[in-house]
Amino acid sequence: MNLTQSQHRNSRNYSKRVEQGTGDYSYWSAHRNVWTAEDKTLREPKINLITGAEPTSRRRPWWMLVDKVDLHNIFRASQAGYHRYYKGLQAPYHLTLLSKDLLRLSLHSYSAVRSAAVTELRRMLKRFPALVKECMPLLTTSLQDVQAKEETAVGACNVLMSPSVMRHLRQDWNALASFLMALLRSSHHESVKAQNAINELFLVFNILYGGVPFDSYADAAEGLQDPSYSKMITHIQDQVVPTNGGTASVHWRYTLMAHGMLLFLVLPPPSDQHSFYSGSVLKSRESIAGGFMVNLQSELPALRPLSVIALLFLLQATSPKASFVGEPPWLKKGNGKAYATSLKSAILSIFQRQGFGQKIISNLAADHHYFEGLNSYSPQQMSDVGLTALMPRFMRDWPRTLTWDASLEGEAFSSTFARLFQYLLQECGSMVLEALRDPLEEACNEVDERGKQCIAAEIMAGLLHSDSQEIVEAWNEWLRPLLRKAMLQSTLESATEWAACVRFAVGGEGRDGRSVPKLRYEILECLMEPLPDQASTSSLNKRLILLRAAVNELLPMSSLENDIKIQTDLLNEVITYMTHSSPQGNDLMRVSQVRQAVGRIMAVVCTNLRLAYESSIPESLEATHGNGDKTFLDWKAVLVSGTLSAVGIIQSAGGQGLAGGDASPSSSPSSASSASETSYSEESKEAVRWMETALHLVIASIKSGSGHVLLDVIVEMLHPILSLQETWNKELAKLAKASLQLLRWQPYGTLCLGSANAAALAAASDTNWHTRVASLKFIQPLVYRHTYIMPERGMRDLWDRVREMLADSQLEVRELAATTLTGMMKGPGVKFAEEFREDVLKASQVQLTGRLRNRKAKTTSPVAPTHGTVLGLAACILSVPYDMPRWLPSMVIALARFIHDPWPIKATVTRTIADFRRTHLDTWDLQKTAFSEEQLEVLSDLTSSASYFA
Repeated sequence: MNLTQSQHRNSRNYSKRVEQGTGDYSYWSAHRNVWTAEDKTLREPKINLITGAEPTSRRRPWWMLVDKVDLHNIFRASQAGYHRYYKGLQAPYHLTLLSKDLLRLSLHSYSAVRSAAVTELRRMLKRFPALVKECMPLLTTSLQDVQAKEETAVGACNVLMSPSVMRHLRQDWNALASFLMALLRSSHHESVKAQNAINELFLVFNILYGGVPFDSYADAAEGLQDPSYSKMITHIQDQVVPTNGGTASVHWRYTLMAHGMLLFLVLPPPSDQHSFYSGSVLKSRESIAGGFMVNLQSELPALRPLSVIALLFLLQATSPKASFVGEPPWLKKGNGKAYATSLKSAILSIFQRQGFGQKIISNLAADHHYFEGLNSYSPQQMSDVGLTALMPRFMRDWPRTLTWDASLEGEAFSSTFARLFQYLLQECGSMVLEALRDPLEEACNEVDERGKQCIAAEIMAGLLHSDSQEIVEAWNEWLRPLLRKAMLQSTLESATEWAACVRFAVGGEGRDGRSVPKLRYEILECLMEPLPDQASTSSLNKRLILLRAAVNELLPMSSLENDIKIQTDLLNEVITYMTHSSPQGNDLMRVSQVRQAVGRIMAVVCTNLRLAYESSIPESLEATHGNGDKTFLDWKAVLVSGTLSAVGIIQSAGGQGLAGGDASPSSSPSSASSASETSYSEESKEAVRWMETALHLVIASIKSGSGHVLLDVIVEMLHPILSLQETWNKELAKLAKASLQLLRWQPYGTLCLGSANAAALAAASDTNWHTRVASLKFIQPLVYRHTYIMPERGMRDLWDRVREMLADSQLEVRELAATTLTGMMKGPGVKFAEEFREDVLKASQVQLTGRLRNRKAKTTSPVAPTHGTVLGLAACILSVPYDMPRWLPSMVIALARFIHDPWPIKATVTRTIADFRRTHLDTWDLQKTAFSEEQLEVLSDLTSSASYFA
């Protein structure tokens, strides 16, 4: 115990000698948190009501800037003694001796001593990076020594994962080679603590790895004791597959670690100034590629994705697009062609093995994790994939075309796997097609295996996007029938994976990087081919999903004749599906999905055609439609006229009561029964189906961000949408409400704002009170969003109409009109708000005077006008919930005089006064001075509880 205390005390004494700027750093660290907390409260808030965007700079007190500069200077002073990037600076002799003592203590068996020593040693290595080279031999020996203890390995890992050591590994080949060998030879440590430390060390190395240090490789090659690149590759491969042909006895984690090291060592050098580019190195890369190809049929799950990533890099270096833009620097020494040839021979030798294609398809299918018995995809956890999750994919993110519908990306579709088979076909040619043809057809036939369907879609996507001559020849022979078969026979749950396949195949650039893929239009024509007469609704739904995925990859403003012709033909076809129904009439969900797919396709195609026409009115459009075909220009008229007709049929079919009309005492059960019979007629059902498709079109266009392109069409459909908020078909009403939620906040611009106002005013005058309610829900956001661009005449019309609706015959309309006016008065329309307050106050005085006259004459006045006046007073009061303007006391007292009126007037007065007292409770002592003594007495009598003895 005394010895341990002495060693711990010595480590503390060492820390006092190596501490450099610790006090300044502690001061900076503590005051930085205080400054950050003060900055949040003293800086100007993030508000910009003019443009809606946050300003780039916000004002704050001058002393905070001075304090910030002072803290920055203190931080720089604390770091002045550290030379983390200057490896040529030699440490003093006494500090070198001190570092050796700290290194010895960092491997101590007691954790307290080890922790203190590691902390101080890291600080010393940060000050003098040259000391790292002196520490590396002992650290690597501690990992690979069979006699080393568990504590020694843990201490060595704690020192090795420091930033200074990792930076040294990126600069010294000898250190990197010894480090990798030590990691591979540390498998004899069986304790959990030691293995966790080694795994954490390799993970840190994986994150901070920066490539092979080629600057020191030439110098290292001169020494006989230094391992060359080829020897290093051979040594790592022996850890996985021994040279004697036996079976490797290492743990599977070390197998994965060795393959990760192989992937690190094939990363490209930053320049071509060294002897690294020899034939032996390229030969090593060939053997690495062959090993990774064999790993595709490995039974180790985490090894297959790692091998895919490595092969992607190795193949991408020799891809046709890479040769088009120029060979990479590390292949400019004349070895590029030889490297490509050797790589091709290595891959082909493995592909020619019996059953290789079948094996890799079955294994890669298992990497798509679907729960047994469930249709949902479950991504792998970080603990399952290990370092694979942190590996770069060496490719651009996919999909490159943005879309709001994530289902078109595939639930489990991996663009990495698809890109691998694309490069394999481009590199190796017809041999790959021959090896994959039979296994691919078998995978497509297994429609119930979602993993097989997904890997089949990925392989098909990569092959079709390869643009090689072999794939063009194989298209008509077997690929086109296979794609058609997959579309017809696959399950609806797998349609998203095949949609991603089509999207990958037709999207992006071709092989040369400048044109579209060669098979784009052949794939589109295959999908455009009509289905057989006996095809089911599910088959039609799958075909529409695939077509939508394909047209999403077409450029919106493309003036290519093929693009326009295909989209025009598709639009002509899908318009006929707007009223699609099942022949049996019992598959309602599938039929609804078809109409949803039709609406989404129409949103994409109509947007593309509109943009293509408005961009430059290209000659291809005139040529396409010069024969009298007006489809390109008449789809708007067809859609709008069909929508208006369908709404009229639906409303007439529902009858006044079913459609939500105002309640009438004259309505009889016989009339309701007649309406019920009419509502289920075939004509009304067809109208409902048309409107469902039109509403899906509106929802898809707004969600996709292309609502501004089709805004003139959407505005003409606005009144019908407002009319369908409540109808006898509940599913249709639900869709109409979802559309209105999006239309409420859609900016309409100066060109369509007048039409939107007209539609809102027309709906506000509708005989159906549900439609009037919907118009009020639409008017308030419309005014709020377009206050600064709306003409004064349009604003006046909206104000006047909402004011008139305060006296509506329906209670729900009156209350919502008051709520709408409350929001409108909070906006910048000061002139209209002042006029309304004056008018409603005068109207209240007239109502009170008329009520006294009616009492003397023993007559009663209508409830709706009086209630409208009371709701107007309530709207004025609630428009300033926490303020006390000068006009507010008179409004409150005028409202209080209606407290004795019958329901619903009394309920409105009570609720409004309660809200007024609640919102002004905190500042009532200051705000009550705005009331006179008489007004306060009236207000007190109104809000005080009645006494039991009164």
